[in-house]
Amino acid sequence: MKRPLSMTGYGRGEVTGAKSWTVEVRSVNHKFLDLSIKIPRKYLGLEDRIKKEISAYYSRGHVDVYVNPGAEAGDNIRLAANLPLARNYHQCLEAIRQDLSLPDGPTLAMIQNYKEIIIAHEEEEDLEAVWPQVCGALALALTMAQGMREQEGEALKNELQQRLQEFATTVEGIARDIPGIVQRRTEKLKERLAILLQGVDLDPLRLAQEVAIMADK
Repeated sequence: MKRPLSMTGYGRGEVTGAKSWTVEVRSVNHKFLDLSIKIPRKYLGLEDRIKKEISAYYSRGHVDVYVNPGAEAGDNIRLAANLPLARNYHQCLEAIRQDLSLPDGPTLAMIQNYKEIIIAHEEEEDLEAVWPQVCGALALALTMAQGMREQEGEALKNELQQRLQEFATTVEGIARDIPGIVQRRTEKLKERLAILLQGVDLDPLRLAQEVAIMADK
């Protein structure tokens, strides 16, 4: 028998490799499957794969997924010097020095402070290389969330069964009491009618019908 699942779940997975990948999964009840994936822009190419993995665990519910590559070490950042621009800055500064008869010429420390002298270029990530780590962290998070959903689903099932049992017990008690209730109300009605209709013969069938109506109320 398939175990009952709650829609509410949380899971976290972490895999360490070239980067330390962390994935968090949070889910709540929703009529349809509504996925929200938060992932750095340069890894958006993995979004469809992530959705496919999630759909193996969820058929409905609102699911938030947070994918974090951890602190960037800067290993994919490449620096380059804009030498033509640096020469232009140097020539301009030297011309100013000569024109104003300044004692010191332009230094490297001065030139490097100008914008675009040193350019930082972020290389594209190899998505095929990082996917196994992302997938591993995602699997850990989904498995943890699944366990939480199963645990809460079992608790909800037990609570529902207990309430159904209490309801059944109440119904059984009422069913057992019905003959006594009818008898008591019959006697009470007879007493009232005897007072109101002294000397008048009562129709037993009509009396039984009236008692049944009172019992239903």
